[in-house]
Amino acid sequence: MGCSVSNTPQQEVIRWETLTEIPAPAGLSGAYAGVSNGTLIVAGGVKFTADPLGDSGGQIWGDAIYVLPKTSSENEAWIT
Repeated sequence: MGCSVSNTPQQEVIRWETLTEIPAPAGLSGAYAGVSNGTLIVAGGVKFTADPLGDSGGQIWGDAIYVLPKTSSENEAWIT
C-alpha cells in the first residue's frame, strides 16, 4: 500500500470567492444553496429572534429566494 504523486494538472473542484453580501436583513442560517449555469441561488433558511421563548421559538423561517447572476462585473447585485 502507498500513495503516488502525479505531476499532471488536476481539475479544480472547489473555488472560493468573495461575493457581494446577501441582502438578508438580519442574517440567514440553514438556507439551501446551489449553482446553476454559474448563477448562485440561495433559498429559505431561518433567522433567529431576540426572544427564544416567544411564539416562534426564537426562529423565523424564511421563504425568500436570492439569485446572484454570473457577471464579469465586480458590482454584482442580488435579485430577490
